[in-house]
Amino acid sequence: MWLSPPLPSRHAGEGYAVDTRRFRKIVKIFYEETCQSNIYPQVGIIGLSAANTSPNVSFAAELMRSVSELQHFWREAVFPTACLHGECSLVSSFAPMFPSATQKLFDLARTKRIEELFLLQRVYLLAA
Repeated sequence: MWLSPPLPSRHAGEGYAVDTRRFRKIVKIFYEETCQSNIYPQVGIIGLSAANTSPNVSFAAELMRSVSELQHFWREAVFPTACLHGECSLVSSFAPMFPSATQKLFDLARTKRIEELFLLQRVYLLAA
């Protein structure tokens, strides 16, 4: 579980809006070029539509079950619930405003202090 992913000494980030066919081609080429022993590639998928980014608990649970081999990153509204279904990480847009609370939110999930996690989430989201 990470608060932010570990980055190797040399890294790059790119972001593009592409359709599924192009995405699959890009990932295939990326995999072929990076399948060496000392390379740890990461491919991210970001949902930009409201339907994909809303706090949909059933979607989070299904995603955690169906592709559990991936590391899942969730925003604050779904993060505690997603933690009930497996290992996941926190992507927080509020972290710069509330660094201590964000770290505590993550630590509560990592240590499986679920009741405290949901209580803090409520306060956290009301403050944001």
